[in-house]
Amino acid sequence: MSRRSTQNTTKKLNTIPPATAVDEDHTKWSDIMGNNTTQTKNTVTPKETIERLGEKIWRKSHSRKSVKTFEDAMKSFEKYLDAKNATYEQCLNNPIQILDDYASWLDVKHSAGTTRTYVHFAKKTLKFMDAKIDGDDFREKVTMPKKRPFQDDKVTREQIRRIVLGLKHLGLKTVLMLMKDTQARPGELLGLRMSDFNLTHD
Repeated sequence: MSRRSTQNTTKKLNTIPPATAVDEDHTKWSDIMGNNTTQTKNTVTPKETIERLGEKIWRKSHSRKSVKTFEDAMKSFEKYLDAKNATYEQCLNNPIQILDDYASWLDVKHSAGTTRTYVHFAKKTLKFMDAKIDGDDFREKVTMPKKRPFQDDKVTREQIRRIVLGLKHLGLKTVLMLMKDTQARPGELLGLRMSDFNLTHD
């Protein structure tokens, strides 16, 4: 990791906004959707179908992240349809070939994980629109990319020191220092409660 890379990492961490408490269990689906639409300029979108499926995803997970991922996936799918001058009707008539070509289109610019996620939501949407997609045919004919291991050089003590000293976000600085000293994972540290600490130990 170069000095410039370290500086960029610190800059990104410092721009993360503080977390705000949101009670998602009491958030309405209409609050999530608002006036959102996935319709692109040249693609006629089955808007009601997309919204119904999005509502089902929200009802099952109550996760803003899941809904946002679904919306991003559908926007990407419609960009693909625009690029190929294809329609949803053609997708319903030949979903396997469309999904395989879509996976190939995604693989050029996206990670394997994103490709698999976006194809999953496109498949889910087409099935929701009554497309006939056999599981065995999908596994045999739609080639999905395997996740590629990420390789990078390990950070040095000096690089860690510069990152920590350059942070302005007290919470992030505390977490990184605890990770450095305890080798704990971020999820383990963020899940700590006061009852997990022994403040009386000398």
